Amino acid sequence: MLRAALACVDAQGAEAVSMRRVADTLGVTPMALYNHVADKRALLDGVADLVAREIALPPPEAPWERRLRGTLRAIRRAYLRHPNAAPLVQATRATTPALSAPANAALDALGAAGLPPAAALEAWTALIGLTNGHVAYELDGHAPAVDFEHAFGYALDALIAGLVGGRAARTPA
Repeated sequence: MLRAALACVDAQGAEAVSMRRVADTLGVTPMALYNHVADKRALLDGVADLVAREIALPPPEAPWERRLRGTLRAIRRAYLRHPNAAPLVQATRATTPALSAPANAALDALGAAGLPPAAALEAWTALIGLTNGHVAYELDGHAPAVDFEHAFGYALDALIAGLVGGRAARTPA
């Protein structure tokens, strides 16, 4: 059921998903879906979880830099595979192991880099913001001559260096 909903999101966007459309794809009645999900929001949260399960995280024993960069690159790849589903992952309020795993992996890596928990959380917010923004810019077709894989790595390296090099020291605004 979730794969059918993801296929609909991939093809037509989240706004095109309906219980009826997914049921028709599966050859069942819409009411049959309610045995598995409470409503459309729960269905879309399930789609977000399905996409999050595709995020292949680096091994936890890898050096912190590899874990951090690998986590963010894996998020980017998942979003690029499912551009219409990326906003669902970004906006969901659902808390599943798959949806929490990338943030937890990044926070663990930032902690291993020496950042205290509060600074690690702020650094994660900056890093996921960079990732989300970069993917959105890339998907919008801006600067078609740009090697986005390289540009993302460059931006990621610069942000990590700034965050971790100064141990995320904050200056008053």
